Amino acid sequence: MSDNQLTGSIPDSIGNLDHLTLLYLNGNQLTGSIPDCIGKLKQLSELFLNDNQLTGSTIRTLPVLRQYNALRVFSLDLPRVSVK
Repeated sequence: MSDNQLTGSIPDSIGNLDHLTLLYLNGNQLTGSIPDCIGKLKQLSELFLNDNQLTGSTIRTLPVLRQYNALRVFSLDLPRVSVK
């Protein structure tokens, strides 16, 4: 789904995709914050969110994903969003 000029926010329903391993949303025009429900994606190994208009001060889902030892690649624009 990268480079498709997608707009709007990342929907919370994305957290229902239990078997999702790769999520490429980079190069779009997504806005808003990264939803916490991404932390429910226990099998997610690659997450690309760079080159969007995402905002926020923390990503609470990142430590959760790392807890499952699945997330290997993570790409995000800074400084709009910071990882704490």
